[in-house]
Amino acid sequence: MADLVIRGLCKNFGDKRAVDSVDLSVPQGQMIGVIGRSGAGKSTLLRMINRLTEPTIGDVLFGNRNISTLKGAALREWRAECGMIFQQFNLVGRLDVLTNVLLGRASQRGVLPLLFKHFGVRERVLAVQALDRLDIAHAWNQRADSLSGGQQQRVAIARTLLQEPKLVLADEPIASLDPKSAAIVMDALKSINREDGITVLCNLHTIDTARRYCDRVIGMANGRIVFDGPAAALDRAALRLIYAGGEEHDVSEAVTSVDIEAASG
Repeated sequence: MADLVIRGLCKNFGDKRAVDSVDLSVPQGQMIGVIGRSGAGKSTLLRMINRLTEPTIGDVLFGNRNISTLKGAALREWRAECGMIFQQFNLVGRLDVLTNVLLGRASQRGVLPLLFKHFGVRERVLAVQALDRLDIAHAWNQRADSLSGGQQQRVAIARTLLQEPKLVLADEPIASLDPKSAAIVMDALKSINREDGITVLCNLHTIDTARRYCDRVIGMANGRIVFDGPAAALDRAALRLIYAGGEEHDVSEAVTSVDIEAASG
């Protein structure tokens, strides 16, 4: 395990700067919620950490490695160590649950052996243990596309566990789920963080979820970090700064003063 350090990270899409000069230090074992309006740069930030999106400038460091400069086998190794959980699950719907989970070993074994179900005994055991931990082992032989959204997301988390990651990135993992399923998924991520000591960065669309589950909250506006502190410090002033596009005195139509007052409790 190691600390994650981000220095001067920027991403341009044409003449638009989606992430602007982000500096961030994340000690091992923290659970961090990243909040902000749509288009604030949250997803782009996470995707640059695991290099699904290439930074324009800046560095991502993990331990003694500069992730921003990795290529070839070293980059593939990093993506195996850096688990990514998506809003839309990214499962192979026609395959059974167990095979989908075992695809988390693709970086070590390659995809074809797994698709043809050439699994080792240890891999099967790890996959069943991961499914059992997420209370979805009973569905091991069902097609992934036969499951509910919340069940599919738990399978996706189990697949991430099979990577044996050192860092987990979750990009709006509960945005499309009902409240009960969302709570189960967030409880699972919190368990991974607490019990395994794995650092978790999670983009979230609700303030209450960030307050309930995260040790630390990062607020983004216009591609910049405008808030960084404990969840308890998310008061009305902080929420105005995050959701009013970085301007304390200007509340946007999307987040009214009533919304902010309710969110800040």
